[in-house]
Amino acid sequence: KSCLIMQIEPPADRPKGDLEEHAIEVIGMDEVGIEGHILISSDNLVFINRCLLEMSQRNQQEKIVVLSEISMMDEIPDNLDVEWIEGDSNSEKSFQQAHSTEAKVAFIDYADDGQNLMSVLRLEQATDGEVFTVATYHKEDFDQQLFKVGCDYCLDPEELIAPILSQSALNPGLGTLIEEIILEESTTQSLYLHKLHQESESKSWLSTILEMKENGGELPVGLIHSQTHKLLVNPHPELMVNPGDQLVFIAPVKSAEMLNGFEGEYIDDLDKSKLDVKPSAEAEKLFRKGLKLIKSEEDFEEAYQCFHQAAILHHTRAKYNLGLMNFNGKGVERNLDESYHWFREAAKYGNENARKALKSTRVLRQIRMDTVEHETPEFDTELVGRMTEEQLFWFAGAVVSMVMADEHIDLHERSFLHSAIRLVKDNKKIQELEEYILRWQAPPLTEIKFSKKDKGHLLESLLNIATVDRDFDEREEKLLYEIADVIDVSTEEIEQLIKLGHKRIEQFRANQLRAPNVRARS
Repeated sequence: KSCLIMQIEPPADRPKGDLEEHAIEVIGMDEVGIEGHILISSDNLVFINRCLLEMSQRNQQEKIVVLSEISMMDEIPDNLDVEWIEGDSNSEKSFQQAHSTEAKVAFIDYADDGQNLMSVLRLEQATDGEVFTVATYHKEDFDQQLFKVGCDYCLDPEELIAPILSQSALNPGLGTLIEEIILEESTTQSLYLHKLHQESESKSWLSTILEMKENGGELPVGLIHSQTHKLLVNPHPELMVNPGDQLVFIAPVKSAEMLNGFEGEYIDDLDKSKLDVKPSAEAEKLFRKGLKLIKSEEDFEEAYQCFHQAAILHHTRAKYNLGLMNFNGKGVERNLDESYHWFREAAKYGNENARKALKSTRVLRQIRMDTVEHETPEFDTELVGRMTEEQLFWFAGAVVSMVMADEHIDLHERSFLHSAIRLVKDNKKIQELEEYILRWQAPPLTEIKFSKKDKGHLLESLLNIATVDRDFDEREEKLLYEIADVIDVSTEEIEQLIKLGHKRIEQFRANQLRAPNVRARS
């Protein structure tokens, strides 16, 4: 507690700092694959206040529910949608009032570790493990007990370095809980994230630190490489920082000052999604020139430059097109991280296509980050083994269609997408499937032949995908009828399969209602 902000002590085997091989995965809200609100359950006013402050700074759009025995704070940030439930977190009434089973992320902090444990256990059971839980602990090694009941991230208030940086990495400020938790008093500094422009020069970590201190006094404490999307907590002084990389740094809480050569992603006082930005005549001219080059397929590199110049002049559709070109590798080397950046920039200004692409790009980035070899565990291996390349590609497309049918991709469905893409070996066809996911579209269903035995197994696999999220949407039901039609399965057979799907959902909900303190997601 003598430390005002934080203290980094490098391991004995690398006293000068971390190299590439020491990088760690980052964790952020974008990686939580379900929809829902954010729950803060705590008896610590400092903890609650800090969470709300950090979320306010990043213009958190999701609804926030606070569950606490403490009375509602006098001042809550105006740009947040906060519902305050005053009550005992252990009571069934409070649990239901907070719609706890519909939370996507829960931050839990109580003075009593036992209460932290029970809160995590209850949430994990109620959501079938889907909620992303972040909880504090105080007793030594109590984090192991939290992990056993499904806690995703454990915070020791005395050792906050790793969670601070990893939570800040993808979501500046959210869940960092820095100095206030340690000192239990207000602070004037926080962690933020800056992304280097693509036009910036590569330089060493030491040179980057010196330049930032000279320009604005900010202190970089972490680096995220754009190519690997991994975090270095204490980079080696000679480690190179490249264009597109992201810097985690300490700065004053209310600072909105922009640094030269950086794109700020923090403290945005405007709701940019509601702004009607009309591009300048120059930006529109550049955009039209880029479109002409794209349509004629004359020069993709020049088209990219036109869109880039128009984007700099705040042309929203040009930003969206840059996202597409980075995704497809047209006019520039394929880069999903850069694609994500431009979709995000376009989405800020209300571009609906960019909003959809942003969701799917998150999924595709996550799939590509998983480099572990899988033997298609989500599907019947014997069925897959009997399929020709043409059948595998068709089946992969059907899986993509089924996942996209309800316009929502949860963590389980992401696994199905991952396995489906790995069924296909042709890179061109893989990119074709990825583009359907990107555009939130279903691949076309063409007629194809399967044996009677394989038809049954294939439809069962697709039914598993449709019901894995504990719901059976009408759109998924309609798609099963369409698939049955193109593979020549009778109406009677598909109706029996659909009845089975509804029965599964009914059984799941009945089991949830019988379980203590648990109710099904509606």
